[in-house]
Amino acid sequence: MGSGGNAADLHDVDNRYSWAGCCNGDCSTLANLCQPNAAAAATCTAHADGGPTGCSVCGSGTCNVDVFAVGALTTVWDWLNGVNAASFAAHADWRLPSEGGHNSPATGTNELETILNCGFGSPCIDPIFGPTASGFYWSASTSTTGPGNAWLVNFFNGDAPDGVKVTSIDVRAVR
Repeated sequence: MGSGGNAADLHDVDNRYSWAGCCNGDCSTLANLCQPNAAAAATCTAHADGGPTGCSVCGSGTCNVDVFAVGALTTVWDWLNGVNAASFAAHADWRLPSEGGHNSPATGTNELETILNCGFGSPCIDPIFGPTASGFYWSASTSTTGPGNAWLVNFFNGDAPDGVKVTSIDVRAVR
């Protein structure tokens, strides 16, 4: 976790989250990718773009959401449930950006690319979220390179690479 992270604050810019964890810390197979609870699993299944790999709960044992021990607090799907339960900014329909999604108003291009640039080289982050870290943010989209990866939005240099779903990364929601 980055310096100054606050687990009690769902909106702390220094908090990090994984897209999925690993059952009992064992990431040796894709079948072991998991969510920490049934609610996170249901949200992941309903909103993951590109397949549900990593959207199940463990058959036995626990889901380790911080397999690299670098400060991931929970999964992005569990975080998203918390943001919506709190009706952040008087809304309960927050979601992760995705390749299949469209910003409002829809531009006809993929959402991840439109988030990266509002026409002036600045990230399209609603000011209600406060500061934005310069780096990677999770999307809801599974990467085309493999089901163990998801697309990222990079607010440092404007690209959209992919990352391993069990990595600890920033998260921002869209509506």
